Amino acid sequence: MGDLLIRSIICEQFKIPNSNIHFRFNGFGKPYLYNKPNFHFNISHSGEWVVCAIDHHAPVGIDIEQIKPIDFEIAKCFFSDDEYKHLLLHPTEKQLDYFYTLWTLKESFIKANGKGFFIPFNSFSFSIINNEISIDSVYENNPYKHFNQLHIHSDYKLSIATTHKSLHEHILVKNINEIKTAILR
Repeated sequence: MGDLLIRSIICEQFKIPNSNIHFRFNGFGKPYLYNKPNFHFNISHSGEWVVCAIDHHAPVGIDIEQIKPIDFEIAKCFFSDDEYKHLLLHPTEKQLDYFYTLWTLKESFIKANGKGFFIPFNSFSFSIINNEISIDSVYENNPYKHFNQLHIHSDYKLSIATTHKSLHEHILVKNINEIKTAILR
């Protein structure tokens, strides 16, 4: 579905027939559109959702996760010490929500960076103070300084990492029939 979604977007934006869409991959496996260096995209899926972020200026990362019960020991392995401590400071009934907040932020960052899980999750930290999201000083010079969470459903968390704020201003929701129509044109 992710492949169909990005292909439908490319068909519509560039008027390229689906059969002429060719992808390549960077050294870490992140796909990009061949011959369109200023078109950046990222896809994520979980449960019943497939999401895509696009940007015509710089790489972008997106992650969606279905909120379901987990063993918090995974946070001890993948979160920084500060993130794990902050998670445990939350009331028990809010820990699961906060876990997925951090997880989607972290995954959107490594996906925007283009290195994916080659960047260890516990090598950087996010902090959220008064709804302001920031990444720790190790990555201060990294261009992905804008993080946002979008609410699309109460059972899901979705985060986006970009180099600029404006990407979050336009959200497009498509159903499968709209995607098929765009590809089959």
